[in-house]
Amino acid sequence: MRAVAVAQLLFLVLVASVHPVVAQDSDLDKLKAEAEANPRDARAQYNLGVAYANKGQLDPAAESFRRATEIDPKLTLAHYNLGYALMQMKKHKEALPSFQRATELDPKYAPAFMNMAGTYQALGQFKDAADGYREATRLRPDDVEAHFGLAWMLLQSGQKAAADDEYRELSRLDKARADSLYDQYKQKEKEQENQGPSPAPTAAASPEGQ
Repeated sequence: MRAVAVAQLLFLVLVASVHPVVAQDSDLDKLKAEAEANPRDARAQYNLGVAYANKGQLDPAAESFRRATEIDPKLTLAHYNLGYALMQMKKHKEALPSFQRATELDPKYAPAFMNMAGTYQALGQFKDAADGYREATRLRPDDVEAHFGLAWMLLQSGQKAAADDEYRELSRLDKARADSLYDQYKQKEKEQENQGPSPAPTAAASPEGQ
């Protein structure tokens, strides 16, 4: 089954200003020097991770985010972006604890619940995925992708009555997306009849770290 395209990867710099800004590629050398000069500064390590991520260098980005979480275990965005980097590298088992920790630190942070749910989904833990998407819909009642993910995971875990209710809510928010869910479900049923189980589609991930 064709997966829904994942949103473009974005990481945000943790700065003192009210509105975080995205690190530019040209900042990498400067941020690397700052991190080396301040090895116990969680913000310096985090910002270096942002710069690496913006260049598509996910391995060093993840390592920098990991160092930031070790220095400041309560830095929510470091846990979140560590999980997101690992998820982009298909390291779902490694990503899961980071998303879980982010939700513990900030229970109102919907993107962490969305990506935790997506990680559970990738691991085939559909009931846990449904729980994550359900919490995301509670935090963001009009989030179409959260409702799509919840409806699909309810179907995958055999909760068809609940899935029908969620389908109706999804139809109210976005009829085209609801039709897509129905079409994918019917296609999956057909494939299972002919070829056996196939991978489930994923709801679009939420990369923002705001």
